[in-house]
Amino acid sequence: MLRMPTFVFEAIDQTGQVLRGAESARDLGEVADRLRLRGLTVLDVREKQNLRSRLVESLGYGDRIPLYSTVVMMRQLATMVRAGVPLGRTLDCLTHQGLDSKVEATLFEIHKEIQTGFTLAQAFENQGGKFPEITAPLIKAGEMSGHLDEMLDRLAIYFEKDLALRRSWQQASLYPFVVFGVCCFVTLGLVTYVFPIFIEMFRGLDVNLPVFTRALITATETIRNPIVLLPVLFGILTGAGFLWQYLLTPVGRRQWDWLRLEVPYLGPLARKVALSRVARTLGTLLSSGVPMLSSLRIAGTASGNWIIRDAIERVSSQMKKGEKFSDQLGLSEIFPAVFVQMVQAGEEAGEVNVMLHRLGDFFEEEVQLAMVAFTSLIEPVMIACMGSLVLFVLVAVFQPISQLMALF
Repeated sequence: MLRMPTFVFEAIDQTGQVLRGAESARDLGEVADRLRLRGLTVLDVREKQNLRSRLVESLGYGDRIPLYSTVVMMRQLATMVRAGVPLGRTLDCLTHQGLDSKVEATLFEIHKEIQTGFTLAQAFENQGGKFPEITAPLIKAGEMSGHLDEMLDRLAIYFEKDLALRRSWQQASLYPFVVFGVCCFVTLGLVTYVFPIFIEMFRGLDVNLPVFTRALITATETIRNPIVLLPVLFGILTGAGFLWQYLLTPVGRRQWDWLRLEVPYLGPLARKVALSRVARTLGTLLSSGVPMLSSLRIAGTASGNWIIRDAIERVSSQMKKGEKFSDQLGLSEIFPAVFVQMVQAGEEAGEVNVMLHRLGDFFEEEVQLAMVAFTSLIEPVMIACMGSLVLFVLVAVFQPISQLMALF
């Protein structure tokens, strides 16, 4: 008998309680149908992953549609719907537009589900984790209000801003790693090809080698010695493998996300990126008529950080008891005073969604300024490190040569 795959799901019941579980079914659509028949609002459905698939997804090669492709698809979908093109024809046209292969395959599946009676929101919802969680609720709000084109526009704008924010963050965090990698690559080339030439020359000299030169010889011979190098590489790879597996666990992921928020310089930048996503997502959902508790759950996931997601879930659980949103934000150490104060002002004016959009803009500007400041700081640090390495090599190589020349 063919064994059916197992799917894990997250859904909200009629009381606003978040439910998580797993069910065996033929496909994602069957699980989503079962949950809706039980009166649940589906947040996410995806196939339960084995170790290999979790590793592939964590590296960014999973089933999720690339954000840039999502932006292009959503913008084209909004334009054609606004122009009055029937939805089935719109999806059929987009399937043959030469978009990303994953997008075309997904649009084909969405088109098939719509032909079988699903709404557009349900069809997107049945795709599991291929799209951000904000997608299906906004499309559902657009279908219920009769303003689907407007909601698709909002999604396109939201994804565009999120894409710009991610690129800013990647640029700021990638720069030091690229410079460090280049430095390591240059050092490896010197150790492998350049230094051995000088070492052989120094061995033939009848001089007392300086400390820097002896240190250079020792480091080069140690690195090039396979008896030493292979165990070290094996230990590094084994340790990295165990660490990777630990980071895939809920506890490990939370500890990693906590470290991301606390590391000097990059931590405040990561916090601002996450808060910008929370404010932008929450403001967009509330503006579209999505209930507050569902909006909070999706905004927590959109933050990309489990520590902030847990904080939002604690806020949500207290709001179920009748507590005020801004008061609960103020009790959390995650949210800065400006976030709490602007939400409080929005509550008093009856414009929480407007204030959240302004908060999103504010933190995006803060990210840009912090990125410029971080880049300005890291450049001299990296130049100083590479300059120190070059200075060490020059002293180690030319000091014994100068001593030798002084003998003549």
